This record gives sequence, C-alpha cells and structure tokens, in this order.
Amino acid sequence: MVLVKKNIFVIGLDKLNLSELEQLPHAKEYNFHSLCEKADLKQAEGGSFKKILDMCRGRLKEFEGSIDSIIAYWDFPAEAIAPILRKEYEMPYNTLESLEKCEHKFWSRKAQMKVIPENTPRFQKVNPFDDDAVSKLEIGYPFWLKPVNSFSSYLGFKINNEKEFKENLEITKKAINDIAEPYNELLEKVSLPYDMQEVDGTHCIAEEIIAGEMFATCGYVYRREVNVYGAVDVVRLENNSTLSRLNYPTRLSEKTRQRAVEATNKLMSSIGYDNAAFHVEWMFDEKNDKLWVVEINPRISQSHGELFRLVDSSSDMSIPINIALDRDPAIPYRKGDFKLATKYYIRVKEDAKVESIPSPDDIKKLNEKYPDVVVSIKVKEGQMLSDITVEDSYTYCIGELYLGAESEDELLNKIKECESMLPFKLV
Repeated sequence: MVLVKKNIFVIGLDKLNLSELEQLPHAKEYNFHSLCEKADLKQAEGGSFKKILDMCRGRLKEFEGSIDSIIAYWDFPAEAIAPILRKEYEMPYNTLESLEKCEHKFWSRKAQMKVIPENTPRFQKVNPFDDDAVSKLEIGYPFWLKPVNSFSSYLGFKINNEKEFKENLEITKKAINDIAEPYNELLEKVSLPYDMQEVDGTHCIAEEIIAGEMFATCGYVYRREVNVYGAVDVVRLENNSTLSRLNYPTRLSEKTRQRAVEATNKLMSSIGYDNAAFHVEWMFDEKNDKLWVVEINPRISQSHGELFRLVDSSSDMSIPINIALDRDPAIPYRKGDFKLATKYYIRVKEDAKVESIPSPDDIKKLNEKYPDVVVSIKVKEGQMLSDITVEDSYTYCIGELYLGAESEDELLNKIKECESMLPFKLV
C-alpha cells in the first residue's frame, strides 16, 4: 500500500524548524513545505501585511497537490496569517478576534481584567500623538511603555519619571508607524468592539511593573476544550533581566502550578480561543503570594519543543499540525529519556571579535559523549559581538544548548562540561 503523505505548509520555515519537524513521531507521513521565508516575515514587520498574505495565497493556489495543514511558529505576522488561510481552506481555525485578545496588548489586558482581575497588573492605553498624554497618565512611576503590538521588545521602555516619559514618547512617535501600518492592515479584518476601534497600532500601553519568578503555562484549545500540558521555568541571571536558562518541568510548587493552570483555563476559555496552541507567561511573587499574568502568546514557543522531546518523548511542534488536520493534538507525558531538560544560553559580557567558533568536529565529539545535546552556534567568525541583534543590555549570546539530565546537579555539571568542549575564541 502506497503511503499518501499529507502536505504541511509552514509560514516562515527555517532549518531549525525543519530539523525538529522531521523528528516528530509521524514525520514520515508528512511533506513539509515553506509557505514563505523568514526574511519575508521580517519585511512584513515594517511593510505590508496584505502583501505577505497575498504572496502566501498565491503559492497555495499554484500548488498542485492537496493542502492539508497550514501552521506558524512565529509571532506577527505569521500567527495571524495562519488562521486566515486555514479558514479559507476549511481547516479548524482560530478567530481573529480571539487571536487579537492575545496579540493586542491593551485588548488582552482588558480581557484579563474581566476574568482574572487578581492576576492582572494595572494598565492604561497611551496615545503617543496626544499632546496631553503625560497629564492623562494615571499609573505611577516606574512603569513599562510598549506599543500595543510589537516584536522583540521593539520600542519597549522602562519609564522612571516624567522626563523619561516625554523623551520616549518622542522616540515612539518617530518610529511606531513602521510597525503600526502592517498591524493596522490586519486590524481592518477584525471585528473590533466599540471601545477598541480607536486603539490601533499607533497606540501604546502603560503597564505596572511586576516582579517574581517567571514561567509559562503551555497548552492548546481544541474543539473548545483547554488543555495545559506543561509549565516551563524562565531562569534569569543576577541582573534579573538576562535570560540564562529555560527549565522543564517547572520547579514551582504543585499548588502554585495549579493556580496558574486554573487561571489559564479560565482566561483562554473566556476569550473564545479555539483550535490553536498558546503559551501564557506568568510571574510568581512568592513573598507576597501574588501570581501575575505577563502576556498571552497565541502559538507554541519554538524554544520549548526540544524540552518536551527530552522529557516527554515528543516536541509540541506536532500540536498545530494535528489541530489543522482535525486530529487529537495530545502529546505523550513523561515518556522521554530524562527527568529534566534545559535550554541554556552561552553568554559573554564584553564586546569582542569572533576569531573562531566550535568546528563540526568539536560538536561531533560532544555528541559522541552526549548524544542528546543539541548545539546551536549563534555567531560567525569575523563578527563583532556588538553586531548581534540586541536582546538585552548586559550580555551577548554566542550559542545555545539543549540537554537533559536526571537531577539539577547533573544538569549543571553537564552544562559546564559541554561549554568546556565548545571552544570559542574571542579577541
């Protein structure tokens, strides 16, 4: 009997995505196709949403085989294009309205305040083009100022006083249209409630600063049923800003984890979310026993897939595929090779020139000792570290490791040994 493979179209497919997808349990049943390149998505961030959407439509129309699943693992515009196309091809899809109750930061906060007010920090909308924006501020300093939709923390500022507020409003006014224009093209397709119709992509949100241990609840909604399948810890360095590791499963108490799961279920059910994966970011302030919602991401995290594979035996990258195919998206639980898994970021503090990086032979030797370890080199020879896209103000990430272990001590020792086997020469 000849196996007829399903055609899976991935918006912004890259080599790392493809490598993980090819390791999925049923990967032999699929043909993976790139619906557009990652570079196309980058252009859409400051260009035209309609243009990239029409390009994807054109490629699907030209395809001669069956179109079985359309998925996205990136944020805007990819996560908005996927449900539009899935609806057009009569696949299970999520509505744009419920998507935007995640993506649109102000709309999302309003939705959170309705159902989990005890977990929602104070917030208010800010129109940077309003001459009276400063006098209308109700939140006390310090606070975060962010566009209602952005990427990679672009135009996100910590505001400590009125002077900084005025200065950063001016910076925002000069740059926000670049990201607002494509986002507003999407909002034209969304049925906005009356109180949201004027809060377009040129607006910002001011948010109370919250503190605590950060983690994420990972889940999906399929046929209106919410399922949270894991929680991942976000471990930061001493400066409390720089990302050090992602750990799975969470080390939070079962009581705290259950609080977050219950709040997640309530929140995702209330916004009408369906037929899509998500991960909700939280902060737990242990001293004050406060659980704060940071944001809702309407997709899986690409950083989590390998963690689930190491501990549970399968990446959660299968979930969007199976939902689009109208199949049960559940993944195995605790059937992997390890009790713990981590994504570790190899960082240095000082700027330098990259003279040499670990060779394929170096990585091969590491994998001979630790076959489970996945190595990703983030720099190139001859590159200045200061040319790396900045993700924080304190360090430079030169590589990433995924690895598993049976205990926290074993995990830390394994990280240390792997780092020593990867010779970076920085001058």
